[in-house]
Amino acid sequence: MPLTSTQRNQIASYKVRLEGLRKDLNTLKEEKKRKSQYYAERIKSTSDANYKRTLRQSKISDVNSIVNRIENKKREIESVKTSIQSIRR
Repeated sequence: MPLTSTQRNQIASYKVRLEGLRKDLNTLKEEKKRKSQYYAERIKSTSDANYKRTLRQSKISDVNSIVNRIENKKREIESVKTSIQSIRR
């Protein structure tokens, strides 16, 4: 059965949203790389053991936060894909 114009418009809007979510996902992945690099450089450059421990804990916390945001974006992408598939049925 062919799609109605309303269904085509819905799919088009979902595809635009999907594109934006993918850009956000790539941005988050780059942010994760930058944060990891930043903390690695800071940890290597300091000699104070307590400060290194603090930096490691901060790194873990920051990276885990970004990983959670990445997982949320992935779930949103899957949700949009599911929505598109349900319209096409």
